[in-house]
Amino acid sequence: MANKQINELSELTSPETGDLLPIYDVDEAGSEKTKKIIVERFQWTYTPQTATTAGATVELTTVIPPWATEIEVIFKGVSTNTSNQPPIIQLGDSGGYETSGYDASANHMSTGSVAGSFGYTDGFYAMRIPSQSAADIFDMVFRLTRWDPDEHYWDCVGDGNLAGASSRLFAYGKKTLSAALTSIRLTTPGGSATFDAGEARVRYR
Repeated sequence: MANKQINELSELTSPETGDLLPIYDVDEAGSEKTKKIIVERFQWTYTPQTATTAGATVELTTVIPPWATEIEVIFKGVSTNTSNQPPIIQLGDSGGYETSGYDASANHMSTGSVAGSFGYTDGFYAMRIPSQSAADIFDMVFRLTRWDPDEHYWDCVGDGNLAGASSRLFAYGKKTLSAALTSIRLTTPGGSATFDAGEARVRYR
């Protein structure tokens, strides 16, 4: 069914990857124009699940396409072995992973209290420091949104909780890359902690 031409919107019942979705518009002269958009760019593409059970750095993907404008990084039971070394997300482009220049914050709500920290510059943080414990297990979703298809500015909003605890986590950040985003990895602020539980994956569209 790849590359099938869909001429009428009424035919669009269950499009498949590679199908062409027609977008109808009218130009300044009043003439109808039709543009074709590939269906796969509207559907989520999932990368493989990646274990976060070893190593100081876990690379989640290196295949983000240049047209992607929405990305989610999903944590399932992710943990590190060191207190105050929470998981952080770093973005990479053709020049490699960028380890500075982030404008990020993390907030932690527990039993009616809220604690937050600002000024993280080395990545998008899952939790503030110094509240994080080595026993913490993170279940979170980080949503990356591209400001413009022709620019490399990304907003990041994350939320989730610590498994088995009455805690809610909120995160925010922004980052302008030097080129198109291609790669996403997990690491920790100090770089000395190792991951010891869980898995993570990326999806994009």
